[in-house]
Amino acid sequence: MDTPWSGARLVTLARPLARSSWGTPGPNAAKYPWAMVLANGQRCGLLEGTGRVIDGIGLSFGCPGGAASYPSTATEPWTVNYAATGSSSLTPIAVTTAWA
Repeated sequence: MDTPWSGARLVTLARPLARSSWGTPGPNAAKYPWAMVLANGQRCGLLEGTGRVIDGIGLSFGCPGGAASYPSTATEPWTVNYAATGSSSLTPIAVTTAWA
């Protein structure tokens, strides 16, 4: 899936996939999402390459109306720092849904 809101295709395998550790995160790997929906309705996906930085905080998620940081997972609900397009200030916003 490109995004969780783009739909998915279910594949039925004729036989199990070969066992491999390729692409499998280790037991201590961080569990960060690759897509999120924020409380302001923005649907944000993980960016590839270099994202914006505001006040030393990297905005690694692109959203139609701006950009967001990785979520702070230490509290419930998770929160991100969000900057609207053209803005140079950050606003903390709750994450309502996340796909890890």
